[in-house]
Amino acid sequence: MPDQSANPDIGRDITVLVPAYQCASQLSDHSKTLQRYRKLGCSVIWVVSPSPDGSEKLAQTICQETGDAFLLSPPGLYESWNFGITRVSTEFLAVSTIGDFYLNDNLLAMAKLLKELSADVCFTPPSFEGLSENQIRGFGSWPVFTYARQLEPFSGKICPMQLLIAAQLSGGLSCLLGSWASNLARTAAMKPWPFPLNFGHYGDTAWFYQQMLDLRVAFLKDPVSLFRFHPQPSSRKGSPELAVLHYRQLQIELFRRARPRGLWLKDTFRFYRRYYSTLYILNKNRGPHPKRFWWLIPKNWVLRLMRNWRHSQFLKWCENWNFPRKTFDFLS
Repeated sequence: MPDQSANPDIGRDITVLVPAYQCASQLSDHSKTLQRYRKLGCSVIWVVSPSPDGSEKLAQTICQETGDAFLLSPPGLYESWNFGITRVSTEFLAVSTIGDFYLNDNLLAMAKLLKELSADVCFTPPSFEGLSENQIRGFGSWPVFTYARQLEPFSGKICPMQLLIAAQLSGGLSCLLGSWASNLARTAAMKPWPFPLNFGHYGDTAWFYQQMLDLRVAFLKDPVSLFRFHPQPSSRKGSPELAVLHYRQLQIELFRRARPRGLWLKDTFRFYRRYYSTLYILNKNRGPHPKRFWWLIPKNWVLRLMRNWRHSQFLKWCENWNFPRKTFDFLS
């Protein structure tokens, strides 16, 4: 764990982006939790889309009182993130989504770590304090938690590429980086590669799949922020069938780009292909929403059992994946 008594002036190197839409009732409380970072010299930029409940007007009032910057962003989740990132002038940036409150000053430790290791991104596990058991159960399967044992030895260090790939592949469309409210990134690593807009609410996962091989990723085991459940608007949910196609596109592209870099994932691809083929057929039979009474068809139960077994085999392979370090020398 980096020394948290590091020069507090490092706060001036950090910008906290606050994207918001249709959440006026939460803005004042969220602003109060940012006061610790304002005092440490961090810049705060509110990036707010026009909202039926007047969120942009309240955010402007908050900025007038606190001295924060205000940007009226284009509509859309990742559209507003990308818009805000282009306006950041500091060395590092964080994305403080509404309701995901900061717990401590760990952003300073993360900035110090990024400097020391010349890293591009530092991620931490979010804290689920205050969530219900059902909500925790739903998000506890994120790879940042399922791979906690493998990640812990690398707290305060650069994560080996083989660990990043294995954890993300096994996580599917759940991003290893977890909640971006728990991360800090080097601005220069974010501006050239905006979050993609054609993956629905999986844009951050798609970004990590696409950029992973070019990133130096650091990890800290201590949480920096709380995580709150954010219901997805129906317009962003998409169908399970579309999600499966996204899953295939992202994984196949990662396999394709890894090989020319001296990273041949033949066995991993074999396990993945077996699992995905069964998953695809099952979802095609179930239909996009899925179809009513799909579970009454015997062959779908066979496919479901086969999917579960092949998925377990794929996960087992990823958890025990271990390549010689020299395989990843291209990252040095």
